[in-house]
Amino acid sequence: FKNLDLIASVKEGDTIVVKHPAVKGIPGTMVTGKEIPARDGKDVPLPVGKNTIISPNELELKAAVSGMVYINSRGKVEVEPIHVVTGNVDYSTGNINFHGELVIDGSVMDGFIVHADKDIIIKGNVWKATVTSGGNVIIKGGILGKNVGYISANGSVTAKFVEYCRIKAQKDVL
Repeated sequence: FKNLDLIASVKEGDTIVVKHPAVKGIPGTMVTGKEIPARDGKDVPLPVGKNTIISPNELELKAAVSGMVYINSRGKVEVEPIHVVTGNVDYSTGNINFHGELVIDGSVMDGFIVHADKDIIIKGNVWKATVTSGGNVIIKGGILGKNVGYISANGSVTAKFVEYCRIKAQKDVL
């Protein structure tokens, strides 16, 4: 119930779209033996959007940055390097594993796991949860770990208060 995989996260250089070149149509045959003419395939351009690049062979669309991939209103594929979770990390969002910067408007509830390759900003509290970051972890509220909580950062960890939580930081704990 916690591993929902709701975020389509990609790393820089990952292939997002693969284009197959148009081919000539092959005529068919009716049961009566009459030939059915075929239509040739049409070439479709790659849906290049923000933070995407076309491969040298022009058959693949790749991510120019790490982040969340989505299709915009014009049908173009884009990659957003920052993902914002509106609300808490709970059963409605599931665990989060994101290749970019993550902003959580609420709290991280008991038993959930949050990971981001870059900074994590949490505007609420962190309860009995695991938070790991390739950058900094900034918690606007506090950490109530209940002897199980774990925060790990390759940068600094900042919080208003910490109770019964293990913290591992490569830089400062503030």
